[in-house]
Amino acid sequence: MKNSRSQILDWAEKGLIEPHKLDDAMSLTGAKPSKLQWRSFLLQCLLWMGVCAIFLNP
Repeated sequence: MKNSRSQILDWAEKGLIEPHKLDDAMSLTGAKPSKLQWRSFLLQCLLWMGVCAIFLNP
């Protein structure tokens, strides 16, 4: 089973969703990450980069 993002992108490739409405479709279905989700993702990336920097430092 495909997730909603993949399904929407498939519909856009088939021409079922107009390209200028793709962003709206992603937002309405929750397939587009929110600002809070992006912030959480970036914080996790920074955390892991810090951990790697500590352990890889000679």
